[in-house]
Amino acid sequence: MNTPNPPHHAELFSSSDISVRTDVRWWMAAGMHTNETVLEELHAMHAAGFSGVELCQLADRTIDEHIYGYGGAQWENDVKLILHTALDLGMSVSLTSGAGWSTANVPGLDPDAQAANQCVVLLTEDLCAGETRQGPIPTDGKLRPKAVFIGAAALRKAGDAVYAPEGVLVLTDRVVDGALSFTAPDDGDYTVMYYFMQGTAHRASPAVCDSYTINYFDRRGVEALKRYLEDNVLNDPALNEKIRAGDVQYFMDSLEYSEGAGITAWTEHFADAFRARKGYDILPYLFLAHRAPRTSIWDWSGNADLLGTMTLTDLSMNKRILNDLFDVQTKLYLEDFIVPFRAWLNARGITLRAQISYGKNLEISEPIVYVDRPETENRNQKNQPDMYRLWSGGAHLQNKVLSAETGGLNDSNYNYTLQRHLHEAYQLYAAGCARIIWHIWSSCWGPSPVWPGYEGGNGMDIFYKFGTREPSFDGYRDFNEHLGRIQKLLRTGKPAVDIGMPYTKYGQHLVYSDCRDWLAEHEPMFFPSCTLQDSGYTYDYFNPALLSSAGVSFDAVTGTVEPAGYRALVLWQAELSLDGAKNVCALAAAGLPVVLVDGAAVHSPYYAEDDRALAARMEELLTYPHVRRVPTADDVRGALESLGILPNTAFAAENRNLLTQMRRDGEHRLLYVYNYADGISTSLSVEGRYTPCRIDAWTGEVTRMPASYVHGRTEFACTLPGGDIALYCLEPHTEDIPLPAVPERRIKASSAIRGWTLTLESWTPSEEILTRTETLLGVTTTEYAVRTEKQTIDTALDTVTAWDSIPAIGRTVCGRARYRATFVWDGDADGAYLDLGDAIVQYVRVKINGADAPAVNLIRPRTDISALLQKGENTVELYYCSNLNNLQIARGKVKEGLCVNNFPGYLTKYEAYGPTSVTLVAYDNIGVNA
Repeated sequence: MNTPNPPHHAELFSSSDISVRTDVRWWMAAGMHTNETVLEELHAMHAAGFSGVELCQLADRTIDEHIYGYGGAQWENDVKLILHTALDLGMSVSLTSGAGWSTANVPGLDPDAQAANQCVVLLTEDLCAGETRQGPIPTDGKLRPKAVFIGAAALRKAGDAVYAPEGVLVLTDRVVDGALSFTAPDDGDYTVMYYFMQGTAHRASPAVCDSYTINYFDRRGVEALKRYLEDNVLNDPALNEKIRAGDVQYFMDSLEYSEGAGITAWTEHFADAFRARKGYDILPYLFLAHRAPRTSIWDWSGNADLLGTMTLTDLSMNKRILNDLFDVQTKLYLEDFIVPFRAWLNARGITLRAQISYGKNLEISEPIVYVDRPETENRNQKNQPDMYRLWSGGAHLQNKVLSAETGGLNDSNYNYTLQRHLHEAYQLYAAGCARIIWHIWSSCWGPSPVWPGYEGGNGMDIFYKFGTREPSFDGYRDFNEHLGRIQKLLRTGKPAVDIGMPYTKYGQHLVYSDCRDWLAEHEPMFFPSCTLQDSGYTYDYFNPALLSSAGVSFDAVTGTVEPAGYRALVLWQAELSLDGAKNVCALAAAGLPVVLVDGAAVHSPYYAEDDRALAARMEELLTYPHVRRVPTADDVRGALESLGILPNTAFAAENRNLLTQMRRDGEHRLLYVYNYADGISTSLSVEGRYTPCRIDAWTGEVTRMPASYVHGRTEFACTLPGGDIALYCLEPHTEDIPLPAVPERRIKASSAIRGWTLTLESWTPSEEILTRTETLLGVTTTEYAVRTEKQTIDTALDTVTAWDSIPAIGRTVCGRARYRATFVWDGDADGAYLDLGDAIVQYVRVKINGADAPAVNLIRPRTDISALLQKGENTVELYYCSNLNNLQIARGKVKEGLCVNNFPGYLTKYEAYGPTSVTLVAYDNIGVNA
């Protein structure tokens, strides 16, 4: 340290405790892992520094799911063993909500009962003008035996699959005993829409018997799920007490319930609930939900409007009716599923973590209020920060940790490096996430002999697997320590986000199939400008209803919306609900600045609301002194500046490099900075007088930095290589702690270390098949693994170079290596660091004179060894691990080339393993306080 008293947060970041490190999803071979394997894997995860394990079983044709599937004794044995063991180790455990991952499902559930997933089936019948139909209403193969007729309506045609809203005739009461007599009016051709309710019979695997998806919109679905858990998991009093004392989560992955043969989700009381909330009958208009949206919601389509294959001539009415429909579905999902289920879980010491409602025609941000732990995933949202802002708003307004399922990229098996994992995590942190859950971990043991281990189910060999199968397993600990420090910073205190942006959208399109690099191409996605981002402003999107949700308030002293810390709101979307307008006006009246872009808030998203009332609210809003109206989104920055709202973290000049997240910890500020482009040297400016401290996220060292104070703000330098991150703690400035002088590290000498011995352990599959057999609960189970052959290669090197340049090794070898050399240190410089080249592939650790050097920055591979040097001869050792990519390419298990379904530019190729150079760089510190 450069002052005798350490910075305030020095101890906080000296290490990262297990609770703040990253988690891992375990793809299990259903319930057929032996107890030996279960215990072995859990202890390996713990040794690797993972915070917790999320359990997931996938369908696998080599496993008898009637014995080992969800709901069976073998699976329940494994779950309870994992709970006992992981909790004893201090790890968290997440129980996935059913067989597979896609839905909450219950073995043996009656698929036709209201507790099970229900849908509306649409059948149609065309009639010419004046034509009469009579007799039984149509049925066809779409209907299940227990389907129930719920309504009928006739609509006048105005074109091909287009209908006139004024030509709606409700026929429900005229259907008697399954028959209808009806004559179409003479004013045009008509289509009769017949609606039926039925169970979707949506099943999930692997399960010991048919495991049907529950009804997310009816409390009977909750009751069925509760009964299953009470009878099969939470039926051990001793384990239940351990659960209460530990960290157990119930995890719900992306909502992937099926509409089956239907057009939308349903429950038998839905029509009544809709009328009570919206004031009109939804049944005549249900046909509008048919294939809404027309394109897949998983594909980016220019943020397309929510329209189906059949529409009204009045498209505004059409869209607003659909919004009403999906708004009520969202409310029922929350009120009749999430709220009661979370309360039941919490009473048992279990928290609810959920990827909530994306991928369905539901609102995304509202559910964040009602779950304990909201989650997103980068398989679908990729590297676009604007997409994650749909989640970060709700998370920040509730000060909840936003997690991300991370790493589930197609065709990534074996070619994933720790560097790619780091870049993914860094992008997610910059977008507001504070917890990474890696996709995935898998055992070396499984139902069939596969090297290097179990792939996790049918066709799942396309995904990367963490585990002891990887030569770089020993590097996971440093990897997790590093990310744990970042996650600790991002979970400390409260957020400090500059701007809140109310936003309403049902059926949000995602970027899963989009191949653009939105960050690199500098493309806006929702808010149609990047000027705020380029200037350093941080902002979130959220449903405006969240402004009046529990825990959200306006702090008149700080002038912020808490706990997010918003210092202004920006209205730019054309839609704004009446309740949302009321909330915005209330905040403006209290003194919160608001910027209104022309064309914003001109109509409600809901058919049941009057736009004239909204216009009156907007007229009221413009009367408040801290409200500005601007022509375009590009003008918002100027309006904010005129209101005195500068970014919490401003840049010296606009740039397309940096993204930031700030946290408030009492009087202190914690800052995360990510460079998503090329290297940059700039200065950062934060409001207030602070002593800035740089936190080394790899070592935990906290060092005070020089700063200057201009117009009530603190300015300090930031030099950051491309793809790297920086952490800062900003202490309230006091005169008794002098700032260090401007430091200058002057390179005194640098020289390549020579004379190396290299011992390499090459990993390849052997011919030997290993077995494990266990008899448990009357079932004998055998697991298999292929033994890894580990052959030693010894060689001598003058200077360190990549493996593909060493004749004794070559480019196809994978494994672990130890390098050893000696060098002389004359002690004439203030210190020295090792420079291991421009980049490293995977993992390296350094020892000097037998002692561990500080962890190597795996993005910019350097480590300061000053504290370990002795005058005279010194010994340096490098411990390096590769992944299995090069060997698996050579074996034909991985194909070279561009992986088009992944992040843009994701290329599978032979990697240059090993350090490319090792240089000892001696330096003197100039102008740094002793």
